Amino acid sequence: MGHAEVNWSDEVPQRRGAFVKVLNPRPGQEVRGIVCCNTIRGVLTHYRMRRTIPCTLPRNECVGCQDRLSQRWKGYLPILVPSTGQVALAELTPEAIRGCPIARDGKQPIAGMILVCRRAGPSPNSRQVLTLDPTLVPLPAVRYQDVDQLLLRMWAGESHAEVME
Repeated sequence: MGHAEVNWSDEVPQRRGAFVKVLNPRPGQEVRGIVCCNTIRGVLTHYRMRRTIPCTLPRNECVGCQDRLSQRWKGYLPILVPSTGQVALAELTPEAIRGCPIARDGKQPIAGMILVCRRAGPSPNSRQVLTLDPTLVPLPAVRYQDVDQLLLRMWAGESHAEVME
């Protein structure tokens, strides 16, 4: 057997896919940003091998359902994070949305509002508390892709998405 040849390359590769951080508040910290669209995108998920995966259809072909894992609904909302200037996805629980009158109602446009999400207690599993400040902030010309496409790329492993939990 011969020696393997090194595949040298002096060119920095282009970033593949979309890079997006998924922000979920830790105890004592908050997720804060300017909402970039008017719709919270909900999806049924499973927690498998220390990672959130989507529940897929048909269910008899869904890996999470086949493993009899419980389902969790999660809501995703693109936000502009002022401290970084980057767009991220805020990951929201049903309880957080139900506890926020503006989000629960769903009738008022929320793009440009300030989102603040935090944990109610010291545990990482404490309920989320969501606040949407109705004072609109002018949105700079932020570019973000369709939320569905960002999530699909993340779950398919086509990007370098990070889940911040």
